Amino acid sequence: MRIAATADLHFTPQSYAKLKDQFERVRDEADVLVLAGDLTNFGQPEEMEPLLNVLVRLRLPTIVVLGNHDFESGKETELARMIISSGIKLLDGSAYERDGVGFCRNKRFRRRIRPRNPDRVWRARNQGLRSRIHR
Repeated sequence: MRIAATADLHFTPQSYAKLKDQFERVRDEADVLVLAGDLTNFGQPEEMEPLLNVLVRLRLPTIVVLGNHDFESGKETELARMIISSGIKLLDGSAYERDGVGFCRNKRFRRRIRPRNPDRVWRARNQGLRSRIHR
């Protein structure tokens, strides 16, 4: 089995022109395509829809994993529904086997929460570190 894999597409309709040749090459040379996260920039359904249209037109078995950017807007459930209804395999805590080859998502990223006041967070971490050292 020939597997084409990539990540961090951050797909936009404007980027399709740049990716068109690569997608056609993947269609001609691979048996399956794996997209490992960050399919979109902000996790908006409007961003996912044109990508799904491109992937469906490839007519190539495709397996995807959502990345942290795909969770950005809190609409990951809607994105997952869109992906699954397009006939694309989404790995979200599940495994998948194709022609004797297993695919799974083995680690989930930790979602970072950006603090409102980074200085305060730094001071709190620093004080915590000092208190652990002095004990």
